[in-house]
Amino acid sequence: DLTTRTVADSITPLGRLEEADPAAVRTVLANRQTRALTTKAIFVMDANARVLAAPSAFMTHVPDPATLPEFEQHRRGDGNRLIVGPPRRSDIGEGRERWYVNVTRRIDNPDGSFGGISGAALSIDYLLAFYDALRLGKGGAVGLFTTDGILIARSPFDETFIGRDLSGGTLFRHLSTAGDRGRFTAPYTTDGGTRLTAYRRAADDRAVVYVGLGEDEALAPWRARLLFRSALGLLAMALFAGGSALVLRHTQRQRAWSER
Repeated sequence: DLTTRTVADSITPLGRLEEADPAAVRTVLANRQTRALTTKAIFVMDANARVLAAPSAFMTHVPDPATLPEFEQHRRGDGNRLIVGPPRRSDIGEGRERWYVNVTRRIDNPDGSFGGISGAALSIDYLLAFYDALRLGKGGAVGLFTTDGILIARSPFDETFIGRDLSGGTLFRHLSTAGDRGRFTAPYTTDGGTRLTAYRRAADDRAVVYVGLGEDEALAPWRARLLFRSALGLLAMALFAGGSALVLRHTQRQRAWSER
């Protein structure tokens, strides 16, 4: 978000993007790219979906920039808000078979009309490396959705579900009824595992992040303590019952001796 905002703010003084000097735009991108080590490519498109400046990494994962749904959202008028695009896999070039997601912002002309977009292509590998480092246990899962329910990234990684619409799942039912953040326990659509899950909206309300812990794994320490304490309780009850039986037996013998 910081990258796309900075690029947009730096390009606005250049005037209308359609008339801007491509060399000046490329200079802005080159300066920002050296500071944005987590992004694979920073790019700028004008109002006609013409790419004014972009490294080859962007062109390899989006052969036809005019097809970007995030460009169309900005063009229709979405204000100066961050948009997280759906994940897509590159089929050509250096990034072949890699998954990417675009984060974009609108660029306005001096008169306020739509001038184009600035964007950053982020490799999902970067997100997965961060998610994997959280070490949530064998049954844990962490991931990121668009607010439309498209799965952007998930650890553990399962390519089958990346880019799929999972808005009909439990998470989005809770989002629609319980608010922008919350918790629930339910099986996951992706693998059927039951997890204790926390979620919240993020990225200027343009994404949803969730973290789930395997129910059995998360509750195992508590269940172990409960079992241990229950065993102690049963042992104490057994000792009490045994002691009471001995006292009762002794009392009965004394009474019988007194009667004799």
